[in-house]
Amino acid sequence: MAGLITPWNFPIAQGAKKVAAALAAGCTAVWKPAELTPLIALAIAPLFREAGLPDGVLQIVPGSGSVVGGVLADHPAVRVLSLTGSTSTGSTLMARAAKGIKRCSLELGGNAPFIVLPDADLDFTAEELVRAKLFVSGQVCVTANRVFVHADIEKAFTEKVAARLAAARVGNGLEEGVDAGPLIHQKACEDVASLVARAKADGARVVGENRSYERDPSLKNGSFSPVTLLADVRDDMAVAREEIFGPVIPLLRYEAVDEAVRRANETPFGLSAYVYGGDLARCRAVASRLEVGIVGVNEWRPLKAEIPFGGVKLSGLGAEGGIEGIREFLDTQVISMPKPTLEPGR
Repeated sequence: MAGLITPWNFPIAQGAKKVAAALAAGCTAVWKPAELTPLIALAIAPLFREAGLPDGVLQIVPGSGSVVGGVLADHPAVRVLSLTGSTSTGSTLMARAAKGIKRCSLELGGNAPFIVLPDADLDFTAEELVRAKLFVSGQVCVTANRVFVHADIEKAFTEKVAARLAAARVGNGLEEGVDAGPLIHQKACEDVASLVARAKADGARVVGENRSYERDPSLKNGSFSPVTLLADVRDDMAVAREEIFGPVIPLLRYEAVDEAVRRANETPFGLSAYVYGGDLARCRAVASRLEVGIVGVNEWRPLKAEIPFGGVKLSGLGAEGGIEGIREFLDTQVISMPKPTLEPGR
């Protein structure tokens, strides 16, 4: 069975997981990496060879999605399409797959809520939030996008997050001790800056900012974005409705937990969510009401290779990881045979 593997705009581990799932299912895998990050796939290919993978089983085809991706999507030998990318790309791919009745596994955009309950450990939660948001400079589809903070702890929590952000180091991601590096290109910086500017124009306040990369003259031409903490954010602002994909933390105040859950679910996306609190039973109850594929409870990196991961609503369909991820590349065949009739006396 042939599989199309397209880990667009995602870190190397996730792309490798998709390829591994296809290979474990006995597939010939074609991996089309993102146009802006082809070296990731080319760098990991020798590792498969060192592990004993025969030549020709894994094919890596860099190129544009409209050209290379289109050819692969329409090719009759391809029976499974697996994409990590935007919702718009996933919709286009699914439409093309329908012509050949191809199976799709789609991990698409997100708008993850991060709910801070009134009894949360504020020091721990602030540290976790900043680590989550600075990981890959916020360029992860499962990163916290909307931070809901109870009114009773809003002031104290905001101060702790601002202090942690101020202490972070933003710079060359290849150096030790750097918390966040640059964005993928200058256009990404412009998109993030536009969201922040629109939020400020609509009444949000910048209550924390980190531009530590400006201390290094060698980074002056890099695609860096200020790490920004926004307060007084409302649900109708673009920064709360759209996937940020950058180092911006919008804080949204809530008065009751039921209100936070309702507002968290008021989005067409449903990829991931986070709940932080002291009472684990209460955290679990809140988590079970969130319309997402995976919830981290007091944990900012809930993704693991042995468990399934996938979104709901406009965040996609299918699963990655675990046995469920392997099944995406398998067909079930039933062979039914009549019970043989034995001759008398035998």
